[in-house]
Amino acid sequence: MNKKNFGKKSINFTHFIMIPFENETFLDSYNKLTEILISENPKNFNKLLLQNPKKIHMTICVLDLKNDNNLINKVIQILDENINKIKEICDNELIFNFDQFNTFNSIEKTKVIFAKMLKDENNYKLNKIINLIINEFILCGIIDKNNLNEYNIKIKNNSIYKIKKHITLLNISFLNQQLKKEKKTCEKFFDGEDILKVMKKIKLSECKLKKINFCKMSEEKDKIYEIIKSYNLY
Repeated sequence: MNKKNFGKKSINFTHFIMIPFENETFLDSYNKLTEILISENPKNFNKLLLQNPKKIHMTICVLDLKNDNNLINKVIQILDENINKIKEICDNELIFNFDQFNTFNSIEKTKVIFAKMLKDENNYKLNKIINLIINEFILCGIIDKNNLNEYNIKIKNNSIYKIKKHITLLNISFLNQQLKKEKKTCEKFFDGEDILKVMKKIKLSECKLKKINFCKMSEEKDKIYEIIKSYNLY
């Protein structure tokens, strides 16, 4: 479970809606990226920072369902009722084109290195899909509209949008999972400057997105997400 605190309350995120990145050409380019990082071994790089290629995805939203079957079934009902609208938005194609690699926090105190989505027609489509899904979840109370920041959601010009549409490629939490198993001191961050210099030598291939999945969370890097229900986008 992914726990976030605000004030005296806490949110235990148990599930999420995501789009998996399963395109073979994209995964080949990701593997080339990992190979060059391992080969050149830039300062502060550790292969344990890398995302499991089978888990690469873009999160649409996280959910606190308390493992309540009534809430889980409500999410399925909402997705069932809106999947045709989502397919109309996709119009037989939804492609994630990559803009650049970037970091959360300052580069000297990097926790995550991610690939950002290019602002193009597909980005616009994805915005509409995100708006549709999140609005439905807010209307039925699945997402708490009073705590949107905790869900990494903001409202701008009466439209809901994600702060960053991205995929995580390296994460300090992946490394720390292994350090915990070895009963070693966890790291708070790493300096990502040299790692980013090497990553910029590789361009990730575009990825045609074909599914939306409703999944149960797992913080273990090597454990594949449990899919509760999967929907084809076209």
